Amino acid sequence: MTAFDTYDLSPFKNDVHYVTITAPDRLAAFRQQLTIPLEVGAGDLAGNRWEAKTIAASVTLSGVTAATPTFPVVVTHGSQCTDRFKDGTEVTQYLQPQATLVQVAVRADTAAWTTR
Repeated sequence: MTAFDTYDLSPFKNDVHYVTITAPDRLAAFRQQLTIPLEVGAGDLAGNRWEAKTIAASVTLSGVTAATPTFPVVVTHGSQCTDRFKDGTEVTQYLQPQATLVQVAVRADTAAWTTR
């Protein structure tokens, strides 16, 4: 049994954090480079949250068109992770980036499953 198997998850609170990118220059760069960096930092969390864990990332590409019902997008969790602890202090860790291949649906009624 690992330490995580006995970790008490009952005090965790589910939150959803949205990031919307509408700046024309960033969207134009995305069309050209096929990459768009964004950052979600500890300061973006609700004020009373600490030691946050990401359990999912959803990507919506509004207005996208494609020749197929789904297409792949690589979502990469960057190398820097900053945790805020209960006492308000923050600690930054530098890790290997983690990439996941996600199938994006062009229409909401098309099933899309995450693969790795």
